[in-house]
Amino acid sequence: MNMNNKGQSLVIFIIVLPICFLLITYVTFLFYSTYEKNNQEHIADIICKYSKNEKNITELLRLGKENDNKQDIIVNNNDGKIEVKLTKKIMFDIELKTTLKCE
Repeated sequence: MNMNNKGQSLVIFIIVLPICFLLITYVTFLFYSTYEKNNQEHIADIICKYSKNEKNITELLRLGKENDNKQDIIVNNNDGKIEVKLTKKIMFDIELKTTLKCE
């Protein structure tokens, strides 16, 4: 008895293809969000570092916006303690938030 297996491989291909696509999309999103989070932390660190020496925080905000114009940057200066908050929307409208407190 000789069986025909052509349909079986097509069904397996149709089932595996979306799973592979979802896996690739997830890994891409994971790497992209990690990259953006590291970028946010770097920008916050630079603003924090230079805000201690500089009196002009608006210039630092302008430079931060120039580096990444899709990012919301808020700097609070309370009694010499500086707090930098960064917010950015990335893929799928997910918000990345970074808060750094400098003393």
